[in-house]
Amino acid sequence: MSEISVIRCSTYQPVEIDKAVREAVNFIGGMGRFVKKGMRVLLKPNLLSDKPPDKAINTHPGIIKAVANMVIEQGGIPCVGDNPGIYSLTRVIQNSGLAEFIRGENIFLVNFSQYILKQTPQNYTFNEFKIAKEVLEADLVINLPKIKTHGHMLLTLAVKNLFGCLARQERIQWHLRAGINRNFFATMLVELYSLIQPGLTIVDGIIGMEGNGPGSGTPREIGVIIAGIDCLAIDTVITHILNLDSQRLYTIKAAEGRNLGKTSLNEINILGENINHLIINNFQLPLELKEDFEWGYYIPKRFRTTLKHNLIPKPAIDPTKCNLCFICLNNCPARAITTDKRRVIIDYITCIRCFCCQEFCPQGAITIKESWLCKNNPLKLIDAIKI
Repeated sequence: MSEISVIRCSTYQPVEIDKAVREAVNFIGGMGRFVKKGMRVLLKPNLLSDKPPDKAINTHPGIIKAVANMVIEQGGIPCVGDNPGIYSLTRVIQNSGLAEFIRGENIFLVNFSQYILKQTPQNYTFNEFKIAKEVLEADLVINLPKIKTHGHMLLTLAVKNLFGCLARQERIQWHLRAGINRNFFATMLVELYSLIQPGLTIVDGIIGMEGNGPGSGTPREIGVIIAGIDCLAIDTVITHILNLDSQRLYTIKAAEGRNLGKTSLNEINILGENINHLIINNFQLPLELKEDFEWGYYIPKRFRTTLKHNLIPKPAIDPTKCNLCFICLNNCPARAITTDKRRVIIDYITCIRCFCCQEFCPQGAITIKESWLCKNNPLKLIDAIKI
């Protein structure tokens, strides 16, 4: 049985955060179970962009500070590190409010600038990963994800948060390799998780994000702090709180049969709150195709491009919000975005539907648009194609 603690917390007031985080960790043995004197502890939050805390894009600075102080109390040396998707870590730290939270504290910041090639076991799908040196050399990794929606993977939770431990160029290549195949991408995330194996995960679920996440969605009160060791069990508990079938989360499906964690509530010992009393109704998900399938297997080659263009949801730009910052252009793995200096243009034939443009757009100008075929019950078309 995996032990996961769930504690109510509805505010980011420092006193309340500290109380909730301590209670969550104490339920699973206390910080002393994980941190010993002299240990170098890497805190890996979700630091996507340089937006302030009220946008609910990043792990809240108060959570990071509370965890860091608990590490210090045990004689550990806390370091905060990430590889933000858009800007430099320095800019994100300064503009997201984290700098003022940790000013004067004995908390170090580390840039993920050096990477080590890590080999995987022989039975894995992928042979190697280029992982940040600071992650692999830390005595303990504490994973600090935030509950948010994600255009490509449905949700970004405990397992997905570790994607930031890869080199930025490596992440671009993974998007190119996966394309629209979410199951392929999820398998990569699960195998990466198995290599990093954070010793402790504490989830910021006080204010999450719904809708057009992970960078342009709507803040949504969830009211919980969640802690545990098993990231898959944590993600399973979160899907239940969000009133979703855990099988809809691609990483849960990819992990089945791998003995990496528990993915059924029957195998999870939930401590603290009764999660049935915390269920969120009508949590808004990003637009998604309801079923994944392999284009190459089912569709004759001469029809693939046309069907991809008309069936798969695609990124759409709102020109009234776009300020021509070209962050989408510079971060498109497939190089499907261009500009005529008056507008941003997406080549949907080249577009691989990874939605990196939607994820990174700081203005929220890019959303996921449903195709006309999707609006007319695409599952019937998919079933016909399979037959």
